[in-house]
Amino acid sequence: MTRSAAAFLALLCLAAQAQAQVLPDFAGNWDGDGTLTRAGEPAQTFRCRLRIVPLDPREAQFVGRCVTAQGSQSVNYTLTERADGTLIATDRRPLPDTRPTELTGTASAGQLRFSDEDGAGVTLTRDGERLQFLIAGTDDAGPVRGEAVLHMRD
Repeated sequence: MTRSAAAFLALLCLAAQAQAQVLPDFAGNWDGDGTLTRAGEPAQTFRCRLRIVPLDPREAQFVGRCVTAQGSQSVNYTLTERADGTLIATDRRPLPDTRPTELTGTASAGQLRFSDEDGAGVTLTRDGERLQFLIAGTDDAGPVRGEAVLHMRD
């Protein structure tokens, strides 16, 4: 192998490593509100608090709670980012639930996206001190969609 080919391969490896470390960019405590819509119901206020704590450059704890007038839902996932940008979200809650224990998706600059095999999932898009939080899925009545703008808090 020539020197230039070896240098090129080394640069590709470095680029892949740099791309694969997106999770630390989302670290922090986030808080905000938005709108939740469910089939056959009026839109309602949707308030969320999320905490993303890096465990290492390719792994983070994603903990959150969202509330509406009708109730609340909590999440606790370990996010693992692979070198190719694949994101794995593993549910850490000890209680049995109807949600899948593992979600898959992608990590790219400014965005994390993970979902189940039916397409229900979460998208987090970072824009400076703002985090756009989107959840989408279905329940017994039909489609459910929540969108909130969260802000970094101390």
